Amino acid sequence: MSEITVPNRTVPPSSVVAALDDVVRHRGDGGQPGGRLGDLLVAVVHTADAVRLVATAASRGELVRRLAGHVRRCGPDELWAGDWARAHALLGGGELEAAVAHYFAKVGQRWDKEWLVTAQMLRG
Repeated sequence: MSEITVPNRTVPPSSVVAALDDVVRHRGDGGQPGGRLGDLLVAVVHTADAVRLVATAASRGELVRRLAGHVRRCGPDELWAGDWARAHALLGGGELEAAVAHYFAKVGQRWDKEWLVTAQMLRG
């Protein structure tokens, strides 16, 4: 049976992109598909009383796309109109990381605060 290590971290809104960089950097394969069999990037979006999203991916790009999907689904309800307009424009322009970072910087100003926890599961 193989051992699984899960280094996790809670990510403040201002460092969402840095956290994604950090998770990928620890993979040792540049975050590209085809790394060690079973390696997985994980993102969990929390509120004070619930988990809103658990996303897994084999690459940084795929993880960002899944987080961007959360922004698309929740942004209109969770963000103020101006903040959603900015996130929506970033999504529409293909700037997914910027949209995710903007969302986590602004979410909680209107309704429930959310935060992102990232982890890398290493299969060794």
